[in-house]
Amino acid sequence: GEPISAGLLAGGALILVAVLLTTLRRRRSGPQPSVQQVGPAPGAKALFMGLRDSTRRNIKRAQRAGVTVTVSSMPAGLREFCRMNWLTRREHGLPPQPACFFDTFQRHVLARGRGMVVLASYNGRTIAGSVYVHYGKKAVYKYGASDRRYQHLRANNLIMWEAIQRYSADAYASLDLGRTEPENDGLLQFKRG
Repeated sequence: GEPISAGLLAGGALILVAVLLTTLRRRRSGPQPSVQQVGPAPGAKALFMGLRDSTRRNIKRAQRAGVTVTVSSMPAGLREFCRMNWLTRREHGLPPQPACFFDTFQRHVLARGRGMVVLASYNGRTIAGSVYVHYGKKAVYKYGASDRRYQHLRANNLIMWEAIQRYSADAYASLDLGRTEPENDGLLQFKRG
């Protein structure tokens, strides 16, 4: 895994920022898991038409169901993401990052305009969220979490669509969707749009 939490436990807020920004630049040699990137496109309609049919259907399904999306860089938005992250990590048998990790992330990344939290809600309840970081004209999808009970609403597709539109509208050169192990078919399919 990433050495982020180790750096935070050692009290190194600068390590957190360095690791996050390094994520934006790092590429290792040799065989690697798949890395998906989304580049700029000439408008929302062209972006939308570039997605797979099933992805477009999933976005529309979420919209028709009444899933709403909000974007935040405020502590309250990150706290809601942390709640979702706790559920997701528990589902996967992993411990969540400590609260001090996200407190530091808020102070050194979000509060400085270097990231955003995108949350999806249904009937007033947050059901999914993603965290993105950006530097210069590069953006990275860093974390995603969701309440499994609401997966049928396809909120994650709507969240990703919101991020893609925002970064494209702001003329970002790329949105890196991160590394994915080849055997993780579901996540690969999601990232391939």
